[in-house]
Amino acid sequence: MKMKEDYLKAVEYQKSGKYQEALELFTKLAEEGCADSQNALGDMYSSGRGVEQNYDEALKYYRLSADQGHKEAEYWLGYMYEEGLGVECDIREALRWYEKSAQNGYSVAQGDLGLRYYHGDDVDVDYKKAVYWFEKAVENGEVILSGYYLGEMYIEGKGCEKSVEKAVDYYTKSATRGHSEAEFVLGNLHAQGKIVAQNLTSAVKWYRLAAEKGHHGAEYWLGYLCEHGYGTPKDIKEAVKWYQQSANHGNEQAYYRLGQMYEFGIGVELDLDKAIYNYETSAYLGLAEGQYAYGRMLYHGTGVQKDMVKAFELFLKSAEQGHGYAQQQVGNMYWYGEGVDEDKKLAEQWLRLANNNTVYESLTYYSSWQDLIEKKNEV
Repeated sequence: MKMKEDYLKAVEYQKSGKYQEALELFTKLAEEGCADSQNALGDMYSSGRGVEQNYDEALKYYRLSADQGHKEAEYWLGYMYEEGLGVECDIREALRWYEKSAQNGYSVAQGDLGLRYYHGDDVDVDYKKAVYWFEKAVENGEVILSGYYLGEMYIEGKGCEKSVEKAVDYYTKSATRGHSEAEFVLGNLHAQGKIVAQNLTSAVKWYRLAAEKGHHGAEYWLGYLCEHGYGTPKDIKEAVKWYQQSANHGNEQAYYRLGQMYEFGIGVELDLDKAIYNYETSAYLGLAEGQYAYGRMLYHGTGVQKDMVKAFELFLKSAEQGHGYAQQQVGNMYWYGEGVDEDKKLAEQWLRLANNNTVYESLTYYSSWQDLIEKKNEV
């Protein structure tokens, strides 16, 4: 009883910044065999908090505590072996201690093992083991990350039988603890209505929570819902705000939508310079729609100097990603030799692709092209 009281006293010293007093009391208790104090000294020496950092001392105290079955010390001893701190790096030994810690109910170790088996990090990928350890972690309070992964695994049937109900439950547990990706996924599920009943009000709620944490995908879709008035009153200015925040966080779709809004004056004052900037950035980030839009501006010289060569390069990049109108434009430019050497054979190939992507005009755009198709069909 006295040992426990003294340990709590040392913890209070540490919390209040009285590190020397904490160190002295922890050391005294550690010498008397207090596993909690040994672990606390391991923490102090490994972090250098209130004492000069010393991995050898940290290792010593973690080992003393771990040898008594202290689950946190077992985990951190494993970490020391994994990182080679105060000891030669030894992944097998690290995993042995992680396993001990997890078996003793330490949620951090359980979640860590779940991640290792999910990603194949120093172990073979084993989704069943991942599910097992994630569920153990959730049972012991590590809900945020483990709950998110369990949601993903139950929705996809990885290492477990598919269960939408369990997936949504785990996503919700993670989201209610503030995991932005879980919030975003719940927003998607409620917006799409494919797996759960569509509920746009709930979609707005979850997107907003994730967006307020800076999740660029949630920011974009919240902007989309605000723009169209889905699940929330229509508010173009609010939409522009969220699109801009999403773009600031690197979302290529947001840049593209802002380009459209500035090009056509949707909710903002028409501004071709800003339209071009946003289209160009979207194109640079690899979005096919952005590449096509920026190419279109260069092709027509809209708000920018006409540049057929660069326009063709952008159309081609977009076309290679399957954008139907870009494929048609590439075909057009090969046909007429605009920005590229004339090549009727390549024009034919791209126009056929465009036709397969439902750009029907591509087949009838040129009488000579139509004649060529008809002749080929006769063969």
